[in-house]
Amino acid sequence: AMMKRVDAGEPPTVDASDSANNGGVTDGSIDPEVIAQNVLSGDESSNGVTGSIVVRNGSGVSGVAADASSVLSNRGYDISSVGDADSYDYTIVVYDDSANASSARAIAESLGAGSAVQNDGTYLFDGDYLVIIGSDY
Repeated sequence: AMMKRVDAGEPPTVDASDSANNGGVTDGSIDPEVIAQNVLSGDESSNGVTGSIVVRNGSGVSGVAADASSVLSNRGYDISSVGDADSYDYTIVVYDDSANASSARAIAESLGAGSAVQNDGTYLFDGDYLVIIGSDY
């Protein structure tokens, strides 16, 4: 029920004062009204990230990748696929091209977890960014 409220742009709880961030659905670094306007208008350029994102669940908790992809999708990101990964302790956003470093950091900020990591050839993925959701999400 909480995620349905969040996906609809509402506070996670009925009583906004019960929410960890006093009724907001973001950490405050992005204005929720701007997000809602951009998602409703279809303006995907507002997040500054172009390209597709592959989301993989490495947390060991069923459905976490789907939840994370919903958060990103609601913020205007293009999710190309969602699936499972090997176990992972922490969330990372992997990118190949060094020009995508700031965009990878923006993706991590949108999730409220993780760090941006340039691919050293370890990760194989079809997309511009790979998000691996870890147990810290």
